[in-house]
Amino acid sequence: MSPTTGSCLCRAITYQIKGPPGYTGICHCTNCRKWTGSMFTANSGYMKSQLSLLTGEEDLKTYVDSETTSGLSLMRQFCGKCGSSMFTISEQHESMKSIIVVWFGTQDGTDVRGLGNDKWAPVAEGFCTERAPFLPDFNCELKFEKMITVRTDDKGEFIRA
Repeated sequence: MSPTTGSCLCRAITYQIKGPPGYTGICHCTNCRKWTGSMFTANSGYMKSQLSLLTGEEDLKTYVDSETTSGLSLMRQFCGKCGSSMFTISEQHESMKSIIVVWFGTQDGTDVRGLGNDKWAPVAEGFCTERAPFLPDFNCELKFEKMITVRTDDKGEFIRA
């Protein structure tokens, strides 16, 4: 499987991800909507060790989002030049400490699940109680009333079902 690549809008920040995501998801929380300017967010969760910044480390800025619905602070990373939302990290949520959330729109190409020619599709949906009523059912396997939670083992690796 070839690595997934991605960038911000101005391409100052570029990255590479090795291996498939632990999950692909959609979030309906107010903060994620405001963060991306959209009705919901589409993202993929990877182990931090899977992602390498290729360029632009000096342009990657962090906003600490401490007023979240879950009550847990999130570190939202963005490009300081063009403002593109790039990554989100949660150091406070025990099962998420070793995970980096990568916003789908920053990823290049359509083979972002690592499953041949499949297009990206969400398997998890978070903050379903905040979902806009006119949105379609995304048919996700996992639905959460609050934050998408994933399980990791004692080494910090995803536990895949």
